[in-house]
Amino acid sequence: DADELRRLAEEEVAQLEAEEAQAIREESHVVDIGSDGRIREAPVPLGAPAAHAFPIDMLPDGIREFVQAMAESYEVPVDLPGMLALGAISASVQGKWRVSVRPGWNESLNLYIAVAMEPGEQKSSCFRSIFGPLHAYAHTLVEGWKRAVAPLESAASQRKRSEPKVELPPKPRMFVDDATPETVARLMAAHGERLVIASDEG
Repeated sequence: DADELRRLAEEEVAQLEAEEAQAIREESHVVDIGSDGRIREAPVPLGAPAAHAFPIDMLPDGIREFVQAMAESYEVPVDLPGMLALGAISASVQGKWRVSVRPGWNESLNLYIAVAMEPGEQKSSCFRSIFGPLHAYAHTLVEGWKRAVAPLESAASQRKRSEPKVELPPKPRMFVDDATPETVARLMAAHGERLVIASDEG
């Protein structure tokens, strides 16, 4: 009867749609069937990117030997001390050198580095060892500033209102590890456009 013919026709259509969807799936491998029966594209797996070995042979002899010694001491890949060493070197030459690629094209020696490793992989220890000398140098700058401003502060406390205000030089600041963009801009303006943003906690 008519109902039976309609049922058979609907089953035939459904079968054809299922076969078409399967053919598309086998051809592209990037389609899926939703709960509503419609064909939809499935996410394309990105896979793990090919990792290149750290080019340690391109480092100068002294830096290469230091990086290799750090990697052996902390039992970490050379990538970790290698990247951190490049960051420390970049921090130490800010405002002192620029690279002239060609006439009219000069670049600063800024580096933007991120090292990602699993917890407990000696990142913090390696970070402190490599950046420790720079932090020590920053401390000596602050101590020198304190000695320099001491007589100025004394003069400022004793000045009369009619006398000009004593201007103190800004306190040296090399490092910041957690700051808003506004704070970073303010600190850079106050310190000759030089600032190191470095943290072992990301």
